[in-house]
Amino acid sequence: MRKIGEYLNQTLCGLEELRGAGVIHRDIKPDNLMIIDDDLIKIIDLDLRTIQGKEKMTIPGMQVGSPFYAAPEQEDDPEQADERADLYSVGIIAYRLFTGRLANQRQKSIPPPSRDTAEFNREWDEFLLKSICTKSRDRYQSAKEMRLQLQSICRPYSLGSAGPP
Repeated sequence: MRKIGEYLNQTLCGLEELRGAGVIHRDIKPDNLMIIDDDLIKIIDLDLRTIQGKEKMTIPGMQVGSPFYAAPEQEDDPEQADERADLYSVGIIAYRLFTGRLANQRQKSIPPPSRDTAEFNREWDEFLLKSICTKSRDRYQSAKEMRLQLQSICRPYSLGSAGPP
């Protein structure tokens, strides 16, 4: 549990830094999170990114992101996807890491992680389910907000609390 929390924390710190530089990744998935020396997460493959509102891809209506990890708005209206799409992807990764299953948004309701294991409590359920809400307005609104909530939940596991410089 602690290791997963550390990886998620590092990923959210990386997304904070990208956002601070005006970058939205738009393809966060396990293949684009690389574990390097010292057990650090690096976000890689910025080919689908948006920089300061300028679309890198020029094909109108082209779906952006990877199946299973892309936020619903990336399929419905890729040009309108913002930072919250990256947070959705982190939420899907987190749900999978903690439950061993991909969250399937086509289901009427996604089972809370506490259904399968006693390690999870209501806070974890709320954190994970909020991060993968189908409506972006119902998700965390920034990587910092999501990271601070994660750190609050993980406090017993002594997660690093430092954010981006």
